[in-house]
Amino acid sequence: NNIAHLANLSIGQGELMLSPVSILTLYSAIASGGVYYIPSLVEGTLKDGRLNEYKIGKPTRVMSENTADIIKTALESVINEGTGEDAKPTKITAAGKTATAQTGKFVNGIEINEGWFCGFFPVENPAYIVVVFSENTRRQSKNCSAIFAEIADKIAEIKDLEQN
Repeated sequence: NNIAHLANLSIGQGELMLSPVSILTLYSAIASGGVYYIPSLVEGTLKDGRLNEYKIGKPTRVMSENTADIIKTALESVINEGTGEDAKPTKITAAGKTATAQTGKFVNGIEINEGWFCGFFPVENPAYIVVVFSENTRRQSKNCSAIFAEIADKIAEIKDLEQN
């Protein structure tokens, strides 16, 4: 009802509440050209030495492919020329976004903030989506973006080793 609430929501502020898994599935839909897949931690079950794949249902289109491509391009520019430059891997292309969440909790008059970075790689054909989350940014020794870059580089390195 209030235009200020809409403005806050559009930049991820105010009453917007998302979990790391919610962010991950959103980025999965963007990386998949606008198609949502139900998240699962289980690939399947093993019975008598045979893998029975876990069927998670049909994928659902949640945005047009064009919209997903526009967002993907914007997320790539965040890493290449924006606030997420620390997240740029050296071995693979990536796209993603930084975030800071206010907690409303204070210690010695200073608000505790949560730090986020969510991204995917490689941009051309996304295969991995990673969420890095820090519960208290004042205690970080390394920011979430830099941790994402390390994870992406290490996976790219391991993938290269497996191909040889």
